[in-house]
Amino acid sequence: MNKRRIRFDIRQSARPILIGVGIWLALGLAFWFLMLQPKLEEHRALVDDSGPVRQALEVRRNQVEAVEDYSESLEQAERDLHELRDALSVRDLRAVAVQSEVETICREFGIGWDSINIENESMRAQAMERMAMIVPLTGGYSNLRKFIQAVEGSDEFLVVEQVSLGESADGSQQLILNITLTTYFEAPEALRQETRKPQGVDESAARRA
Repeated sequence: MNKRRIRFDIRQSARPILIGVGIWLALGLAFWFLMLQPKLEEHRALVDDSGPVRQALEVRRNQVEAVEDYSESLEQAERDLHELRDALSVRDLRAVAVQSEVETICREFGIGWDSINIENESMRAQAMERMAMIVPLTGGYSNLRKFIQAVEGSDEFLVVEQVSLGESADGSQQLILNITLTTYFEAPEALRQETRKPQGVDESAARRA
């Protein structure tokens, strides 16, 4: 017995297929609008609302970074101040060492200590004392360069404050350079005196009184 073959006719089945596809698309669009679209709108709203929050967080982060940088700079300044105070020290502890160092340098250039003029200046407002040593150097600018290098290589705190032309004591044409070397010492007693001094009364008036 011959079995009857079922034949598929696209022309007859096209309409139901199209209807099924249309229903599937309609259900997909309905799901989109009913379920996904509100979620997307909610997400957009959250993103829009978080904009000011992100900006505020960015501003806050910049402020925190600025405070951290400022704090670090203060700590560095404090360390530098301690190092400077250690270098300056109290006058009585360093005066002999500084003068001995300058005398050693001058001896290398044939300069006697008795030819050096020393000037002291009290800086009460800063609780400091300035000591200037005026050194007469002969030999021209090449010798000056070597002298400055020797000063800069010293372990003591010495500053080449000024270089000026000098005159020879014997009237010769030999070039003499007066080099002013300065150093500074802590003078806490001067600060205490400045603090105790009544305001509005200068030092000369106090002496006259």
